[in-house]
Order: sequence, then C-alpha cells, then structure tokens
Amino acid sequence: MQEVKYYIEWTAAELEPEFASALVDIQIALALWQRQWNETVQSSGNSQILSFQAKKWSDQVLAASGLLG
Repeated sequence: MQEVKYYIEWTAAELEPEFASALVDIQIALALWQRQWNETVQSSGNSQILSFQAKKWSDQVLAASGLLG
C-alpha cells in the first residue's frame, strides 16, 4: 500500500484535475486502511469489503488510463 500511495503522490500533479482528485481520495483511503490493517484483515467482512473496493479502484484507474482501448 505504501508504494501505491507514493505513486499517487508522484503522478497526481501531472494528471487532469478530476482524475488527480480521485487518485488522492484513493490515497487517503489507503492510508486509513493501512493504519488499521491488523483489525481490518482479521474480520472476514472487512476483508471482503477491502477486496471489493480495491478491485473497483483498480478497474476505475485502468479505465481512466486509456490502456483498455
């Protein structure tokens, strides 16, 4: 998670404002999750929510990147 947060920090300034804003929101959420990681992964419900949200963010970033065609 730390590497993703750094990547967002390094690249957000070069992006369109609305996409940069969305990435910064992801960065903040990751920081919050990271602070409570042990509690989050011990609960199967929280782990499923984390997994679902990570997939959703991944799909959104991939779509916005233009790599899908």
